[in-house]
Amino acid sequence: MRKIHFILEKKNAEPKIVEYEAKKLLIGGFTGRDKKAIADHIEELKNKGIQIDLPQKIPMFFKVSPYILTTENMIEVPCNETSGEVEYVILTGEDGKIYITIGSDHTDRGLERVSVYKSKWVCPKILNEKIWCYDDLRGHWDKIEMRSFIFENGKKELYQSAKLETLLRPEEILKEAGYHGENGWVVYSGTVPTLKGVVYSRGFEVNLFDPVLNRRITHLYIVNVLT
Repeated sequence: MRKIHFILEKKNAEPKIVEYEAKKLLIGGFTGRDKKAIADHIEELKNKGIQIDLPQKIPMFFKVSPYILTTENMIEVPCNETSGEVEYVILTGEDGKIYITIGSDHTDRGLERVSVYKSKWVCPKILNEKIWCYDDLRGHWDKIEMRSFIFENGKKELYQSAKLETLLRPEEILKEAGYHGENGWVVYSGTVPTLKGVVYSRGFEVNLFDPVLNRRITHLYIVNVLT
């Protein structure tokens, strides 16, 4: 169990601080609605030496410890070959309530060539401290955009960009993950293909933009390689 303080933003209400107990952490994979996009992502990983065959059942979920969750702006990783992945993050609350934020499934790519599952345990899983109520988003969910940026040679570059219509909706992901109304589940949505291949960057930014309610969640973090 991991206790995290979030800032809850609800439509037509003042933001408030809430304490959340993360009891279960799942990292989603192959959660796209477009099967070709799933194949493209697998091909992208294969180009980095990560041999992945389509599993018999998709989507798939990797269970890891909630203790590796962080809302910090700096993480420590064991080597240079790590990279972030933008993902929307689902948090389940009491009475079946669902909350949404943005996060990054930061992954050790070197270890991923050996074991995808083990690579999920090595790096912290980033999420922002600001959360939105899914009830406020249901009607225009597919219009919401998520993006990531890397920083190279002092310049900020777009790395991933997609509308949420490309991924399964939260209720679909939760159903596939075996959710039955429990509170304390944190589920990462799975990611989208990069625009230029996997890049190892010391700075990574993710954001979620709601064009209907005109609001945004942004999280920038620095990657510190332990030597």
